[in-house]
Parts: sequence; structure tokens; C-alpha cells
Amino acid sequence: MIDDNPKLTVLCTTYNHGAYIRQALESFVSQKTDFKFEVVIGDDGSTDGTSEICHEFAEKYPDIIFHFVRDRRISLTYKFLAQYNSIESWKSCRGKYISFCNGDDCFEHPYVLQKQVDFLDAHPDYGLVHGGASYYFEENQQLSPYVKGRPGIPEGNIYNDLFSGNFIKSCGVCFRIEILRIMQEMIQSITKWVTFDHMYWIEACARGYKIGYIDEPLSIYRIHRQSTMHSDQISKDIGNAKLKYKIRYYFLQKYGAPYTHDELLVFYLRNARQIALNYRKPRLAARYERFLNQALRKVYEKNEMMFQADDAFWF
Repeated sequence: MIDDNPKLTVLCTTYNHGAYIRQALESFVSQKTDFKFEVVIGDDGSTDGTSEICHEFAEKYPDIIFHFVRDRRISLTYKFLAQYNSIESWKSCRGKYISFCNGDDCFEHPYVLQKQVDFLDAHPDYGLVHGGASYYFEENQQLSPYVKGRPGIPEGNIYNDLFSGNFIKSCGVCFRIEILRIMQEMIQSITKWVTFDHMYWIEACARGYKIGYIDEPLSIYRIHRQSTMHSDQISKDIGNAKLKYKIRYYFLQKYGAPYTHDELLVFYLRNARQIALNYRKPRLAARYERFLNQALRKVYEKNEMMFQADDAFWF
């Protein structure tokens, strides 16, 4: 029996990316591969012309592009806005491998999918591969190209490295369908906060999946033009810093980690203080400085107790 399923699914979630989605779709259909692939577009009820462009491509490439439009009213009933679109889009993926690219990003060249699949085919013990990204800055319309030979990109079982920070650009990621199953499990079971790609990669590593790296540009990551000096943005940035702290604590409790809870708190407070300084909010920065000093004192006292215990053991 011939398996008619594609070997790979390009998963593209989008909402009001009318200015960018055509470039993304063109980069998908121009991919040159020796295998069959599909493109699943999860459109979260766009209202700016995104849906019409996606429909145009789906009609032109009916064997490749599958366009699903969500009811925005349903999305708004979910605790986290993009959750519904993600859950439903993942259900439509048929490939053995899943390649991510959002509607406001695009692939760098026509051989991205082939390189991703070649790597995973050649490394059956690896669950995910990612690559470099060039950056496009909307504000001045400048492209900052990726430079090969970046030092220090870890590979293999990199749980501890990912725990320290996320260096994987989702628009250059390709992974096995089994990791998508992990993502589906997590998005349904974790209801306290929004799940996102960094969590998925940490969880995959914790379950034994290795991660590889292709040292060349696979995608173009778009940095949007935005005002960065208003109160809504600072609240969002500090909220994201707090979310990262909570997520690290979640994995610390679940699998263990190279840091203690107090050290994670110090990382968060340092980050929050720096964000406040960046936004020129000295009173807010001073508040985080006080909390940070209290947390540092606790870490210092615990380390002192540990050193004293070591001294008692050795001497």
C-alpha cells in the first residue's frame, strides 16, 4: 500500500499578517525537495486581507496549501488568545516532520526543508533541528544577514543549556511528529499560563530528545516596528520575564535544574530591574533593586552554610 501522506508539514499560524504573508507563502511553495510536503495555514480570523491572500495561494496550489480559518469569537473564549488556533492547526498536520514558520517570517532560500529533513533522516536519535536566522528590521527596513560560524550553539542533550535561555528561533525549527504530540499534551494540561516554544523544547530534551543545529541561515525573522516606550509595553516585558521565571520553576520541580529556586528568583529580579531601567522608570527599578538585594542575601546565606558544612567535612 502506497503512503500518500506528505513526509513534512510546514505549519504556519497567522493573524493579520497581510503585509507579510505573501512573502512567507512564496518562500514555502518555492522549496525544492525530493519528497512530498504540505503547508498547513492556521488563520486566526484575520481581517486585514491575510485570509484572501492565503485563499489565493490555496487555490493556486491545492495539493500543497491547506488554509484553515478559525472563528475569532471562539479564540476569544480561550484564556490565551492563540491557543485555539494552535490546537486546531496541529490536528491537521500529517507529516512525519513538522517545520515551523509564522506568517510574518519566511524561509531564507529554496533548500530549507531539504536540509532539515536530510539532517533528521541522518540522525534518528535527534528529535529536532534548528538553524540560523537573518533579521529584518521593519523600522528602518534593513536586513541583518546571518553570519556562519557562530560559537557556542550547543547540540545534543541540551536541557541545561535551554534552561538558561532560549536560543532556538521557531521559524527555523523542524521536529519529529512525536514532539508535536508532546506539545499537544502540554497545551492541554498546563492551564496556569500560556505555553510557548521554549517550554516545548525543554520538555522534549527532558524526555530524551536530542537537538541539532545547522550553521547557516534557514529563515528571515522579522522585527516589527513598534513604540517601545509606553506603559503597556513595559508591563508586557516584565510580565514575560515573570513568565520565564515561573516556567523555569515548573521544570525545576518536574525534572530538576542546574539552578536553585532562589537563583531563579535572582535572575528574574535582575531582568525586571534592567527592563525598568531601559524604560527610564527609576522608581520601579529601585523597587526591584530592593527585592533583588533580599533575594541575593538569601542565596549568600545558603551558600555560606554550604561552605561551612564543606569545611567541617574536610577539616
